[in-house]
Amino acid sequence: MDKEKNTFGALLRSARKKNGLSQRDVALKAGQNVRSIQKIENGEREPRVFLAVRLAIASGMEPGEFFKTLADTMRETT
Repeated sequence: MDKEKNTFGALLRSARKKNGLSQRDVALKAGQNVRSIQKIENGEREPRVFLAVRLAIASGMEPGEFFKTLADTMRETT
């Protein structure tokens, strides 16, 4: 499960940076605090599904695109 948390966090960080957003920007859009975003990006915390969808949107990606990219990445690493 740790690999999945790290993969989710890395994808969130990548999407956020690609779209020129700070952790604070994503936190505000997703209704979270910055520390939660930091923990998710560092693989210390795993978001529940509804938060994961909000984070995908807040990072500037469509949820479908975000989760397809996540699934593809996980397939490549297994």
